[in-house]
Amino acid sequence: DRQARTERLLEYALDMIGEEGIADFSLHKLARALGYTVGALYRYFPSKDAMIAELQTRAMKSLKQALVKTIQEGDRFAEERGAVAKVRALFKVKLATFFYELYSVRSKAPFRLNSYVIAEHKSVLNMDERLKVLGVMEDLLSGTLGAQLQKAAEAGAIREGESFAR
Repeated sequence: DRQARTERLLEYALDMIGEEGIADFSLHKLARALGYTVGALYRYFPSKDAMIAELQTRAMKSLKQALVKTIQEGDRFAEERGAVAKVRALFKVKLATFFYELYSVRSKAPFRLNSYVIAEHKSVLNMDERLKVLGVMEDLLSGTLGAQLQKAAEAGAIREGESFAR
């Protein structure tokens, strides 16, 4: 069915990007690898930008879900052991950092996509697609990670502006 084919296209594209990088990815290469015509791919995605944006959005959302789950499990772990609020807050910040390091090893292709959108000053995406991805990224960084940092600051575990001083 269409959804299964779309998922297969995205999985294969993610694998290609993970191996070759986003700059070397093309719909021509993807079509050739899957035995499709390039035109057939356009029935699923209107452009290369749309496909990459979908991959980046999924990678960011997947990262956020896994990070939130890890932070929640870590908080339960710390609470069960009687950690005070300040220690729990700092533990969750450190856990988020460790999680991201581990994610870079275990999920290389999604990590590469996420890193590209965060670090690359020139995007391969058109502005509309880039704005979609940046909205998801903002939710991850400001919403999820920012919230943990704010909670740690409120608990007195960290102070604002102190990161560069350490």
